[in-house]
Amino acid sequence: MDSFLKRFFPHVAAQEEAGSSSGGDAYCTYSDVGLQLFTSSLFLAAAFAGLAGSFTTRCSPPSLIVAAAPHACLIIACFPQIS
Repeated sequence: MDSFLKRFFPHVAAQEEAGSSSGGDAYCTYSDVGLQLFTSSLFLAAAFAGLAGSFTTRCSPPSLIVAAAPHACLIIACFPQIS
């Protein structure tokens, strides 16, 4: 997380290193609107992808096999000791 903050949110990383980012509040570690907007956009993208994926697999069960095949090949290629 530190390298991500230093690269994309350097002002938040500077506050974190100075120890003044949250003022001791455990629920608000990173007090930055841009960072909150970024994490919220990731959540919304994941929610949309989940809805689209559930619609796709409900309409066409063979799409599960098509979607799983590249993942299975990648796992076999990266971890040959498992198979």
